Amino acid sequence: RLYYTADGEEAHNFIVVVEDNFGNSYELEFDFNNRNVKDDGVITVVPIGNFKPLTR
Repeated sequence: RLYYTADGEEAHNFIVVVEDNFGNSYELEFDFNNRNVKDDGVITVVPIGNFKPLTR
């Protein structure tokens, strides 16, 4: 788990690289928009990020 609280209003981008026991690497990218707006009760589905295998 990663808990992150931004201390500003700019958007943030995280790139996480995971390597398995066979030496295969995968990159997962997360983009966060740190807007400070009132919740209107509407739920929007947002993809978790781009997932791609990395070449060695």
